[in-house]
Amino acid sequence: MVSVFLIEEVSVLNHYFLDLGKQTPKSHPDIELLQEALAEVRRVMTLINEDKRKTEGQVALFEIFNEIENCPVSKIFSNKLLQMQ
Repeated sequence: MVSVFLIEEVSVLNHYFLDLGKQTPKSHPDIELLQEALAEVRRVMTLINEDKRKTEGQVALFEIFNEIENCPVSKIFSNKLLQMQ
């Protein structure tokens, strides 16, 4: 739930910097700093999206193992996909 709020907040920042970048003249003395800030927001968004994708994959695996009757817990944790982290 917290990650949803984080994604929404960073997304708002991304849109804010995009709009600000479009409205800021290229001759403005802070245009370079603005572009750097936008690049950093995009980097954070990428990290959040990657973590979200990994988490969704893990949840899907746990749901599959949960549906298998008498599946030993050791099989879940010995899975190579889960050990990659």
